[in-house]
Amino acid sequence: MAIVISSMTLLMPHVALAQSSAISSGLNWITSVQAPAGNWGSDVTATDSVQATSAVLESLASINETTNQNYVNAVTWLSAQQLDTTRYVSDRLRIYTNASSDKDLILSYIDELSRVWG
Repeated sequence: MAIVISSMTLLMPHVALAQSSAISSGLNWITSVQAPAGNWGSDVTATDSVQATSAVLESLASINETTNQNYVNAVTWLSAQQLDTTRYVSDRLRIYTNASSDKDLILSYIDELSRVWG
């Protein structure tokens, strides 16, 4: 799901004057399958949900849908996830930038000696 959403994001024009019916339909579907906690993805593993949620947030940001409650709930959920893996750190950094959230927490995980995560 995350790959499809990411691919759709790359194919969409960055500036859309009017929302097409296909985009509206997609927005309706994506918001209807969002988990009550605010994430998208698998209920089994948090990393799948982190990746899927990041992809959806990037897609919503690309079409300027960052003020709706679904976006806010997803950013809140993503911010609450533990950084026990570096696999999706770059995704989260992009989301924090898009959400105008504080990136200090995620940047604090950088190893000061080597200047890398992990």
